[in-house]
Amino acid sequence: MTAAVAPDWTTADLPVVERADGVREALGRTHLPWELDFRDDAPVECQLTTHGLADGTLVECRSGLLGGRRRPGRTGIADEHVGLLVVLEGREQVRQGEVAVDLRAGDALLWRSGLPASFRVLEPLHKLTLLLPAERLVGVQPGPVELPASRAMTGLLTSHLRALAGLARQVPAAQTGFVVDVALDLLRRAVRPAADHASRHDRLVRDAVSIIEAWLDDPLLSPGRIADRLGVSPRWLHAAFAETEETVSATIRRRRLERVRRDLADPAMADATITTIAFRWGFTDAATLSRQFRRTFGTTPSAYRATGR
Repeated sequence: MTAAVAPDWTTADLPVVERADGVREALGRTHLPWELDFRDDAPVECQLTTHGLADGTLVECRSGLLGGRRRPGRTGIADEHVGLLVVLEGREQVRQGEVAVDLRAGDALLWRSGLPASFRVLEPLHKLTLLLPAERLVGVQPGPVELPASRAMTGLLTSHLRALAGLARQVPAAQTGFVVDVALDLLRRAVRPAADHASRHDRLVRDAVSIIEAWLDDPLLSPGRIADRLGVSPRWLHAAFAETEETVSATIRRRRLERVRRDLADPAMADATITTIAFRWGFTDAATLSRQFRRTFGTTPSAYRATGR
């Protein structure tokens, strides 16, 4: 919460004996219903500022030490929602399903309203929660998903929500949908970086292998030429192959040697010299072929052909 925005609701306006019930009611309205526990050795303190944004709500919360749990079916709403929780200060432990996280400043968590959950505030907390209908995240794993502060996209997402909390009441109603869409785009990128990254690399490797197969007979075939044909940098191509079992050059070499071995065992190629076969599959000379063939298969091309293997 920025200093310029006063809270909509605060325990400071209630008598001490009414504060616990007040927090239960207030958090039930803003964060969906919870069964709350308060510590006897800590004061009951809470401040809430709520911003309505299109079909979502951004809630800024400052709270003292407390804990709570939500059981299945206790959401209080008909449709499932997702919540994006961003910790600005303090520490909160959250468990939902099989995911248990210890959130500190800069960390975030995407959670689902329909799953049982529990939390415990271990240090005075300042957090933001963007609550949206689950349908807004169609195609994205709805949670629970931990988004650690160490990820760059988490930092961008946190910065956007922090700025939004300070400016939300200045955003024209007609533009609130846009600012939520920006947050959703950042969220999608933060939730799915690993999957997107792997998917791009998988496609790149498949496309590179197709080029290798088509140009095995070209002695000038190289990682650099393959990268040029794919329209990517050699560094990006090598990074994609780093997630496989061999390098680009090793893939070229292995596939060429496999073709040579096939020709050596083919009766129809019995009259072809080793040099002819070497040139046929992109080797510049028979000596290079022989050296690589022996290193890979443990025998020379001539000996392999002679044994009829």
